[in-house]
Amino acid sequence: MHCLGSATTKWVLAAAAGCRAQVMESIALMDMRGDKKLDLFHHGSKTTVAIGIGCKRGCSREAIVALVERAIAAAACARTPASLFTHEAKKSEAGLASAAKALGLRLVFLDGQVLRQASLRAATNSPRVMAMFGLPSIAEAAALAGAGPSSVLLVARMSDGGASCAIASKIEP
Repeated sequence: MHCLGSATTKWVLAAAAGCRAQVMESIALMDMRGDKKLDLFHHGSKTTVAIGIGCKRGCSREAIVALVERAIAAAACARTPASLFTHEAKKSEAGLASAAKALGLRLVFLDGQVLRQASLRAATNSPRVMAMFGLPSIAEAAALAGAGPSSVLLVARMSDGGASCAIASKIEP
């Protein structure tokens, strides 16, 4: 969000404050080869947000829940339909699954190629995550991929307690 032009930034901030972003009925994501499609959202005209999550191995449910709640408050989207998105390499993280259940949110694991494509729009860069996964930020890439190809970050990566979180939504001009 920091690299957007001023008019766009004002619109994004207004959308974040009221969560008035529009989401297509079905968002098809493709990996970089263009041969995989992943339909993620089908919420009609309802506003939706994608919450991207990254975490260190063994991160606790409590740390993830607290961070997600903080990010949702920052985006002013507490009552907006949402799903959690992360890298498929995080499938064995019990804290993630437990946090999703505690938050009452669907947890979606995304392919690394889908995340790499979305990561071109990420705002932050973690050298550690780049070395491990080839991504500047799992949280931001997952949020952007989950929200769709023309989405923007409402909340850039925030980290605490071994977890990272970012929120994105599809913004229509």
